[in-house]
Amino acid sequence: MTEFLSGNNPCERFVLNLVSRGNYIIAELLRIKETIPAEFNKIYNFCRTVPRKKQSQSFSDVIFDFSYFKNSDDIEKKIENNARLQELDAQLREKYTDILQSCYFVLEEIHKFAIDLNQLIADLEGGKFLQQSLESMMTGNESKQLMCEALYLYGVMLIVCETHLPGFIRERLLVSCYRYNAQNAKSSGTSLDDVYKLMRSCNSTVHYHEDLFLRVPLNEDYVEQVLDCLRTDDIYHQVVAYPLPQHRSAALATQAAMLYVCLYFCPSVLHNQVPKMREIVDKYYPDNWVINVYMGLTANLAEAWDPFKAAIAALNNTLDQSNLRDYSGRRHVKLQKILNQSKQMLLEGYLNEEFVLSHVTNVIALLRECNITLRWYMLHSAALNTSAENIKRSKHAQDLMLLESKFSSKDIFQLLLNTSQLELKIKEFFKQLLSEKTQKWLAHRQDSQEKLQELSALFSGTKALPKVIQNESLQTWFAETASTVGSLDIEDQTAKNKIFHLVQALEEVQVFHQLDSTVEVRQCLEDTRNLLKTMLRLSTVKEDWLVALQIIGDFNYAWVNIGSYTNMMQNGIKEDPLLVGKLRAIFIKLSSAMETPLIRINEAGSQYLLPVSQFYSGLLVAYVGRVLHVIPQMTFTLMARIIDLQTNTLVELPTRLDKDALKTFSQLNTRFEVAQLTNSVSEFAEGILTMKSTLMGILRVDPKQIFEEGIRRELVTHVADTLDQLLVFNPKSKGDLITKLEALGKAMDGYQRSLGYMQDYVRMNGVQIWQEEMSKLFAYSLEQECAEINSSLSPKTISPNSVNFIGRLTREIIRVSDPKATFYSEEKDAWCDLKTKAEVLNPKTFQAIYNSIAVWGLSSVDKVLGHMIAAELNFFLHTTYNELLQDRTNLELFGKISKTLYSSELIVNPTSAYPQLAARLLKTLPTLTESALKIGQMQMIKKGIVRQLRISSQYSARHLTSVLKSFNNCLLTEIKAHFNDPKSAVHPKENGDLLPELTTYLEWVGESEPSLKIYHASRSIPYLSLLMFLLCISQITKINFPKNGDTLLVSAGLDGHILTLGVHTILHHFHSNVHDQFTTYFSQAVNSYFSANLQNNLKTGSVPFEITNCITFLDKICALNGTIPKTAISDAILSQP
Repeated sequence: MTEFLSGNNPCERFVLNLVSRGNYIIAELLRIKETIPAEFNKIYNFCRTVPRKKQSQSFSDVIFDFSYFKNSDDIEKKIENNARLQELDAQLREKYTDILQSCYFVLEEIHKFAIDLNQLIADLEGGKFLQQSLESMMTGNESKQLMCEALYLYGVMLIVCETHLPGFIRERLLVSCYRYNAQNAKSSGTSLDDVYKLMRSCNSTVHYHEDLFLRVPLNEDYVEQVLDCLRTDDIYHQVVAYPLPQHRSAALATQAAMLYVCLYFCPSVLHNQVPKMREIVDKYYPDNWVINVYMGLTANLAEAWDPFKAAIAALNNTLDQSNLRDYSGRRHVKLQKILNQSKQMLLEGYLNEEFVLSHVTNVIALLRECNITLRWYMLHSAALNTSAENIKRSKHAQDLMLLESKFSSKDIFQLLLNTSQLELKIKEFFKQLLSEKTQKWLAHRQDSQEKLQELSALFSGTKALPKVIQNESLQTWFAETASTVGSLDIEDQTAKNKIFHLVQALEEVQVFHQLDSTVEVRQCLEDTRNLLKTMLRLSTVKEDWLVALQIIGDFNYAWVNIGSYTNMMQNGIKEDPLLVGKLRAIFIKLSSAMETPLIRINEAGSQYLLPVSQFYSGLLVAYVGRVLHVIPQMTFTLMARIIDLQTNTLVELPTRLDKDALKTFSQLNTRFEVAQLTNSVSEFAEGILTMKSTLMGILRVDPKQIFEEGIRRELVTHVADTLDQLLVFNPKSKGDLITKLEALGKAMDGYQRSLGYMQDYVRMNGVQIWQEEMSKLFAYSLEQECAEINSSLSPKTISPNSVNFIGRLTREIIRVSDPKATFYSEEKDAWCDLKTKAEVLNPKTFQAIYNSIAVWGLSSVDKVLGHMIAAELNFFLHTTYNELLQDRTNLELFGKISKTLYSSELIVNPTSAYPQLAARLLKTLPTLTESALKIGQMQMIKKGIVRQLRISSQYSARHLTSVLKSFNNCLLTEIKAHFNDPKSAVHPKENGDLLPELTTYLEWVGESEPSLKIYHASRSIPYLSLLMFLLCISQITKINFPKNGDTLLVSAGLDGHILTLGVHTILHHFHSNVHDQFTTYFSQAVNSYFSANLQNNLKTGSVPFEITNCITFLDKICALNGTIPKTAISDAILSQP
């Protein structure tokens, strides 16, 4: 820039940094509006994440507006005294603290910007900047622009804030931020009260501009000078690029937007000063009433100025019916004309170097007309907002415009397409000319010089040509002219005149000496003149052409409105996939809109350049992805039909085929349809791949990557929908599970086959995509389900509600194998129905799960069961500790029972003694027994899953399984060595994530033991071994351990296998002493029962049911422990006196 922006001017640096900061704040406002929690958007019905069932627990009870500050103590006390409100408040704090803090800092930055702007004016008037004053700043070219932009950007911040973060939301955001981050807010250096005053809800009795814009008073003299400057001057010198008078409103469009915003800082002009407003409207809005305020944020003047008497009176001339009909009709005529002209220029081979250089003025004029027409139509045809719809004047103006201009969205889209393509071609052509200008000019000079030397030789007589007579004067003249051409310099300002005179001289020589009679001479003269003319045109090529194209091609007004043409783009792609290559021009044109907010940030060398560039580039890349996503959608639709035909219609050819059956098996029509569909898939892939890799801002758009990401997204969407639809179970049916899994397996196999079939036609690795996306889908679903299980702040038993298909499948398996309705047969390795004795869950079920959702599904169910076990364990231990052991009476009771058991070697009459001891805990033991059964049931299911994973890995990944086993054994050896000699042997955990990653792989191949895992961190609980013993001994007569021969006799009672596994899992979470003490209690019970029934045993030769159950129970408990030898049971029993 000029001297003002020389870099050593402190005033310049301050203003430039202020303006660049303003653009950054606006970008941040646009960014955070997408992150506002749904709970704060209830006024716009954005509360989509809160299910209907939770409406009673609405977050509105803990989200407050500014009325909170009037009675904050009472509100906080109310929350503290209500457990539900405490839980909601804690959830809100945990989920949104960071977002709330970001929102506050952005809103605070708006206030800081206003304060800094006021400080700048005060410093200018106070003489702090010795070389600058307010008057001098408003007279300089660049300084005037910056001063106007500073006020304009502050106004845009307020408009964006009120548009996307209305007062209802702002107040609640600020109050929540104050409650959760008060310390951080206070430490920011800005008065909280000032920020809150600026950001409070607007007064509903006046237009929000009047209320919001005047909350931080600005220097009136400064505002007035800015308005006068914008009203009278062309501060950006845009009129140079728009020489025609009818284009004046388009030339001043940027300045018109700035004036519109800045007028709100002086509402008296809008209300009362009719002459000024008439002058403004006649100059800036004579044929337009919808303007682009900032990056696609538009304003309809018929609606925005409706409350202002002087403004709307001045605008009435623009909105007059006769005027509307006049320029709407003229726009339609112009539209049809430029559509034909632009279509003609885009024909193959029409645009070449000679044509462009010869008609550069006409080409730029056409582009100017195209852009002006496109801007007018796109702004004025945009859908009206609710408030504009309710204003008759606004609605009538648009309706009349659409009618009189014969508006057709297809024509506008075609104009957009033609303009973008033509603009891109001309820009690339100009850039190429500028880069090759000197090289081409010198080459043409050399060629023309050689041509002239050749003519000189022809007239010297040395070359014998018919009809060419020796002429020394012509020989000399052509030689001198050749020398003159050779001395031309492209940097010489007189070179153009010399070339022009040389062309005239060659024409005169040809006529005067009648040189047309010889073809060779005539052709040589014509070629020379053409070369010189091309040199002359190349001399006129300048960067000003590119600057003019940049000005007239401004497209930031469509940053938002372009979304209304997305459907047209997608429909066009469906009809012609090669349209993608043409759409690239639109995307490039749209990317040029990012220069508006970035130009000042770049000039200032600000740190904001990268985040702002990333934000706008990210939005544009996301939009391009949305437009092009139609190709993966169509591809998947076609593939679904192909797979349906291949799976259900086409018959596989047998190895041997009779000649008579050949026609039947050929299925020509079906195979032709498959070929057509495959060709369509190839065309869509070819269409997106024709689009070149393009830089959008600072992010590069790779069409192949977009296509692959779209395929991945569609795959995940289709598979997720299939899983959600098929994995829904009838709670009253027990045979529904296998049927659903078989249907799911068929569907999943179809998707996998479709990717394998498609990969050869769309140039991507289908197997890799399938593996990666399924892994991500199941991991995400697993995370959601586990988060829901762990979401409760208070311990509780497992909820029957599921978040997604993983939870539903897991709960269906649990329901089918419910211990109350089934029993587990160890010999069959299956769950059988208590009534019918039919198998309801067996290894075939786990095989069906594996066949349908593979390792991802099985391991996900296994992980969900692990979290459920942890939750159930937490509930069990919490109930034990809080309901039993915190009560002093219960502690004394446990002490007495323990003393009774320790004081006696044998329990007299155990059949009645043990139930009497357990009866003292009658209220709690049933709940704990049920919980232990649930834990055991889930552990048994996990064992079945692990067994299936182990079998599948041995079959499908034998070498991987062997490697993992060997690696695991090596690590175990190292760990043992470390504990034997910690100094010389290093523990493997020092290698980072090695152990967790290996554990994950081992779980995937089934090399794990669920019964030996730790699911929950547990603290020491007194009398736990006694409690578990009483729980088990109280149920000893009800326990069944069915064997192969007596499964038909099982009709009621508790499943011994399940209860044993549940009790073992609970005991395994504590010190081994607890397990040993539990074994001691049971050994004493065995001896007591045996002693009490000794005489009867000797007579009958049979062992009582209680003794066999106790011994079987102990045997299984010790076997599950894994570290206790088989002789431990007999040793424990025989050690009892």
